Amino acid sequence: MADYNDYRPHLPEPSESRIAGVDAISHANGRLALPRAASLFKEWGELANQPFHGITVDGHKVSGLYDLRDEGAPVAKMSEAATKLIDSLNAKEKTS
Repeated sequence: MADYNDYRPHLPEPSESRIAGVDAISHANGRLALPRAASLFKEWGELANQPFHGITVDGHKVSGLYDLRDEGAPVAKMSEAATKLIDSLNAKEKTS
């Protein structure tokens, strides 16, 4: 029976690793220097600056699919719970 808790067989050997750099930032910078990655992130950055209208089949916005309506969510209780959570944090936790 296979040991499904052992992840090691799925990791590359150190000689096979494609990690670029000594830390996450240098790795990301190294990977972003590759033309394909740079192109993808440039395109994604441009798309991120456009208004989001949802997922479509043809790229055109379809209006009227869903109506905004009160569904009875306990907004006041949720707000109170969030406030209590924030109030329970110390200063360091609030800035982390």
